[in-house]
Amino acid sequence: MLVFLVTYSALACVADAGIMRLYGKSHALVISNTEYRNWPRLGNAVKNGRMISEALKEQGFGVTLAANLGHQAMIQTLEEFFTNKGKESEARLLVVFNGH
Repeated sequence: MLVFLVTYSALACVADAGIMRLYGKSHALVISNTEYRNWPRLGNAVKNGRMISEALKEQGFGVTLAANLGHQAMIQTLEEFFTNKGKESEARLLVVFNGH
């Protein structure tokens, strides 16, 4: 799915009159968890999250990167992201989660 999103956003949407802008801004929240209490540790989730973040930045996304969030921190991070970034009526929001 990431490849599709990055590829799609890299393409200009062409209308008869020229290029049409689809979104005013693009924001992504990338959450990567490697550390768990009752699950095995994941070796590359945080590294992969950084790589995804860089790819999204190259495509014009403003990126918020979070790592190893517990339950409460994840809820708070999601609420803040949607509350703050969702205020912009022409913005698109993307959430990426790496982990169990």
